[in-house]
Amino acid sequence: MGSGLHQRTFQGLLNVMRFGMTVDEAIDAPDFFLPNTDPATGQMTFRVPGGKFPREVLDGTGYAYDEIYPMEARFGGEGLWVAISRDPDTGELRAASHNRNNSAAVAY
Repeated sequence: MGSGLHQRTFQGLLNVMRFGMTVDEAIDAPDFFLPNTDPATGQMTFRVPGGKFPREVLDGTGYAYDEIYPMEARFGGEGLWVAISRDPDTGELRAASHNRNNSAAVAY
């Protein structure tokens, strides 16, 4: 849900499928939002949740970035991801929803 749905879904699925995270871990992992684009120059500034990525990682990308803190700005373009997974061995269901707003997920 939200204008960042596609990139957030990609990040969540990548975390689960490639890095073996549970849906809870994938949703709680640091993520990024849609970039801001300067209409005059086309320059993109990437936006990330404040304090979630080491500064050397952000600086190492070579891209302009802004750290967004929830008390200072409303998130936009973040994408809200809700997921359910099933353990292939036990059949147990696990649900998780995004951690930055009023949401919940239940699997039964």
